[in-house]
Amino acid sequence: MKKVKLFLVVIIGIAIFSNSCTKEKEGSVVFWYGQNVSELLVANNITTLKFYVANDLVGSTSADVYWTSKPDCGSNASITATINLGKNKTQAYNFEVIDQNGNVLWEGTINVNSNECQSYELQE
Repeated sequence: MKKVKLFLVVIIGIAIFSNSCTKEKEGSVVFWYGQNVSELLVANNITTLKFYVANDLVGSTSADVYWTSKPDCGSNASITATINLGKNKTQAYNFEVIDQNGNVLWEGTINVNSNECQSYELQE
C-alpha cells in the first residue's frame, strides 16, 4: 500500500512539473501615435485605422484619436494585441496599419516578449 501511495505521489509530481514547463506564454504590444501624426492623417482625409498583427485584426480607431504619451497595454481606447507565444519566450510578428480605403500606411515587424508589454509608436 505504501508503494502504491508513493508511486501516485511521484506520478502526480511529474505531471504537475511537466505541465508547468509546457505552459504557453503570452506577450502584448500596444500601438499608438501622437497629435502630429493624427493631424497629418486627418489632413489627408484618413478617418479610420485598422491594426493587424500576423494578419489578424487586433483593433481599430478613429484617426483623430491620439495619445500624448505611450499608453499602457490594455488601457482604455488603446490598440493592444495580446499574443499567444506558445512555448517561446519571444517571437517576431508582422504588423500592418491600414486606412479605411485599404491602403497600408505602416508595416513592419515587432518582437513580442513573454510577460511584457511592448510599445510601438507610429511615426511620420
